Amino acid sequence: MEEPTDAIDQVEDTITHFSRIYLGGIPQLITDETAFLSFILVLTATEALAGFRYNRTISGSGSRFNAFIGAYFPPEYHPFAVAPESGRSRLWLFRCRLVHGFSPAGFSLTHHHSGHHLGAYAESPTNPILNAEDFYGALLVAAQKYFREVRADPELQTLLIGRRNDREHGGPVGVWDRFNRLPRPGDA
Repeated sequence: MEEPTDAIDQVEDTITHFSRIYLGGIPQLITDETAFLSFILVLTATEALAGFRYNRTISGSGSRFNAFIGAYFPPEYHPFAVAPESGRSRLWLFRCRLVHGFSPAGFSLTHHHSGHHLGAYAESPTNPILNAEDFYGALLVAAQKYFREVRADPELQTLLIGRRNDREHGGPVGVWDRFNRLPRPGDA
């Protein structure tokens, strides 16, 4: 199948792949063995959406990430996306430490404990609790809000398409399948 060339087709193609990979894939990881990985995917999904939404309008991945959380995530997440004087918000620091070092700095992680989400944990009172299902739910709300906006706004479509087509700083969401069309060794 060829890459779509019409703007709305490119937007829909991106939304479809994003939804299949992230929004469809994350719930499968919220189990005892893999819940930790679901947090990584929520963070990278948020960063991908922030890149599409704020492509070339806000510089710096952390600034785009925080702006996206402030604009699209439920309000209870907004205080964690404000950068203090150090320059890194709690959620951006969490993203950096978790993605690059597999360390959940700044939050205590759990799953199947929605009643404790964003509450205090006695053993680590300065690190709020993130519950995997609630964190995923916030991503789902944010993604759907952004998707509604981008479908209706040609300027946002241009930003998304620019990021999608920028193979150095962005690129499409998905696994490149063009290798499936290459001749195999021994084929005539």
